Amino acid sequence: MSIRLAGATVVCGTRADATVRFAALELSTHLAVLTKKQSPILPAQPARGTAIILGEGRASASLPDSAAQAYRIHVERKKGRTAIRIDARASVGILYGVYELLEHLGMGFHVLGPTYPELPAPAVLDDAYACTHEPAFAVRGHMLHYNFLCGPTCWGLADYQFSFDQMARMRNNLLLMHWYDNEPGAAYQMKGAYLAGGQTPSTLSRPWGALSALRTSQFSFRTGEAFPAEIFSSPQRETCTNALDEIRQSERMFSDATAYAKAAGV
Repeated sequence: MSIRLAGATVVCGTRADATVRFAALELSTHLAVLTKKQSPILPAQPARGTAIILGEGRASASLPDSAAQAYRIHVERKKGRTAIRIDARASVGILYGVYELLEHLGMGFHVLGPTYPELPAPAVLDDAYACTHEPAFAVRGHMLHYNFLCGPTCWGLADYQFSFDQMARMRNNLLLMHWYDNEPGAAYQMKGAYLAGGQTPSTLSRPWGALSALRTSQFSFRTGEAFPAEIFSSPQRETCTNALDEIRQSERMFSDATAYAKAAGV
């Protein structure tokens, strides 16, 4: 017997933390894309219809105490109601279980964003479906290498949030950042004064690897038309006139980005 998940309610309890709420939003959003039907998020299981319950289940008791990233997915039928339960010892396990379920429904998660099967997808689950999984390695991630305008050197908050979304979906939990001493991310304070750090390179500063300093309108083959302004750099550099202001603005941006990452289990 198959369980149809189109329009299924996502149950996220009132005591859920930021990671579980993030998991609920991800599940609701992707189910709506898959099935073309909205999946509401509610604090309790409704009297009718299929529900996907995040956490607060007894199944986590069957997982080892040390398995913080492990999760269990199973089908539960009780009093005429059908529920798919995603249980874990820790919130990040619930998040990983959500992505496991979405992959089972045909989705794929990659660095450049998610992929979907042919839409609308049937999004059905076998009545006997059950899955228990724990990552083989406790730490999984990648490193960002700054210095090139085509990479994270020119990222702003929205770019980091997009990257952290993909990391969470791929069940990565560590990001390493490689900064050079003359870039904003390398700045640190000692006795109230900033040491190291500097301004982000731009198309006019002739960064490493560039043959010359150019305005975007001078780029070959009309590629400059893809840029919104004559000078390309990070959002922080584009709005700050000196290195100290850019360093401080970059610190605020990184603070917001890391807070977002922690909610996503990174």
